[in-house]
Amino acid sequence: MKRPSFIFLLSVLSIQYAQAQIYGKHGIGGPVTDTIITAFDDNNDSTVYTAMQRIISGIQPISYVSPLLLHFRPKDRVVPLRFGEGKNGYTLEAWADQTFTLLQGRSQMDHFSQTSRVSFRYAPAVRMTMDNSSNLLPGNHKAGIQVDKILWDSYTRLFFTDRPDERFAFADDNSWLRQKHTLHLLHATFNAMHYSNGQGEGVYASVEDSIIGRNDYVKGDFSTNLLNLTLTYSYYNTFLMSAGFGYQHDGNWGGPFSYIEEQRKRYGNDRLLGFLQYRSPPVQNKFRKSITVRDIYHQRSFEVKRLWEHRVRVDLEYILGPLDRFKRVNNSRLNTHIFYELNPLRSRTAGIIAHVYHGRDYMNIRYDDIVFVFMAGISFTLNKYRHPRFNPNNYIIREISEAKFEKIRNAGKVRQLKY
Repeated sequence: MKRPSFIFLLSVLSIQYAQAQIYGKHGIGGPVTDTIITAFDDNNDSTVYTAMQRIISGIQPISYVSPLLLHFRPKDRVVPLRFGEGKNGYTLEAWADQTFTLLQGRSQMDHFSQTSRVSFRYAPAVRMTMDNSSNLLPGNHKAGIQVDKILWDSYTRLFFTDRPDERFAFADDNSWLRQKHTLHLLHATFNAMHYSNGQGEGVYASVEDSIIGRNDYVKGDFSTNLLNLTLTYSYYNTFLMSAGFGYQHDGNWGGPFSYIEEQRKRYGNDRLLGFLQYRSPPVQNKFRKSITVRDIYHQRSFEVKRLWEHRVRVDLEYILGPLDRFKRVNNSRLNTHIFYELNPLRSRTAGIIAHVYHGRDYMNIRYDDIVFVFMAGISFTLNKYRHPRFNPNNYIIREISEAKFEKIRNAGKVRQLKY
């Protein structure tokens, strides 16, 4: 019985070896070394859908940390700031307006899936005073759902949705990059969010404050719920230009999602929203012009331009409706943010910003304080914008010898570049 068992074992091993030769380690046809499968990727292929999704990410609001509040002055303040409210000035302000994608089509999915995005949006903000032990003021707490939908683009020319015979017409089409097609994009953004400052009941610090309409900036309660819809047009070639216009309604959703009575005809229930934004193409750093990198797959070394990007953004808000109880010389219906941002392309998340603001204070209960602000700081994003047509090979200055590369590496100045 031992001899037949031995023969049987040899037969099984022979069959398995033959199958391994036929099918290979990775499936039918043997090992695949030159094929790229994108169906499981986070839209990093070269189709127009990747470009559109990057553009949507590229028009999100700016988040920042500013330790340099260079100028913060009131324009129409009825009562000076009290101790604990920032009487001695401020040391820091931070605003983090981020979206976390919940649903979005991956590469090679149908048109509707790849042009739709559902996200959880969270936008907290804090401001630190020089009073006491640098205490934090009541922060902004904004949380809700954001839905983005591309309605039309100039490449697929499909309006809002796709016809059955065109669901996958552009899912594996990468000719967009080769054609240098200028991309026009029209997309809608809808937000449903709760906004409060986390304080207990009560808006005013005293009866006198309630008469003159001056909120309690430390313990005053603020709460509202907003619905807004914005329509955005974007133009992308080597740069990205975007403009958006929308409408917002603040109200009471019942239960914990309240709208405080003292805010009526003061805060404003309806708003027109708008923004303008420009993102430059990648440009060379004028101060440190190049970096030395290595193509580790082909064992070649290069001097490459050091790149950054300029971004200018203007956010506008105009308050509609009656403001009879807003007791100021000027109702200050128009609130304007102006940002300049400098983004190093090699930075994972951070950039440098300058920010100018005029209008009602954007920190919740302080909406009755009209201010002019100028600050500088660090910007950041969890979903950094990447130019849809960016190719690092286009920014190679020259190839360098291995001897020179080794000399630079030994000096600790080399960076590895992975394609």
